[in-house]
Amino acid sequence: MNPIPTKASAGFSLIELSLVVVLLSIFTFLAVQSLDNLLPRHRMEASARDIAATIRTARDQAILTSRKTGLFFDMEKKQFWILLPPEDGSEPLVDPTKERFGSNTLSTHQLAKGVSFSGIQPVGGDLQESGQMSVEVSPFGAFSDLIIYLANEEEKELTLLINGMTGQPEFFNGHINYEDLVAKYEPK
Repeated sequence: MNPIPTKASAGFSLIELSLVVVLLSIFTFLAVQSLDNLLPRHRMEASARDIAATIRTARDQAILTSRKTGLFFDMEKKQFWILLPPEDGSEPLVDPTKERFGSNTLSTHQLAKGVSFSGIQPVGGDLQESGQMSVEVSPFGAFSDLIIYLANEEEKELTLLINGMTGQPEFFNGHINYEDLVAKYEPK
């Protein structure tokens, strides 16, 4: 007589499935943690690029209209914006801290979540660590070189140096003092 053939088990046991689910959970947790650690740094870099692009736009507007343009920074509110002079040219730029966001405001930007200004310094001027600051862009697109310090919630810093003649930005990790930046560019 022929014995009745038995089928081999074709599935996975509950223990095997549970082990796979646990391993996938651990790998997912580790991946999310490593991505979360990268986000503050990327937000700070994105804010620095946004500031640099806004400054280039202000320069372009000044050159295109052959009129002064203003850059304004509000360090407490973590905002920055461009202000154009009135169309008739009758009045100078209005400081938006006195007359907030008039019809001649070109664009308003907010720093990314968790990013703040830790200081702004015109080259040759004093470091300002709070309050509002304005920079006037000439009709030729020139302004005083700027050093802008950004910080994130992890207390990491980024230094943004903007060339006032070309509008070209340079990014440096950490807080680089004015004297160290000047020493870097002095002819040897």
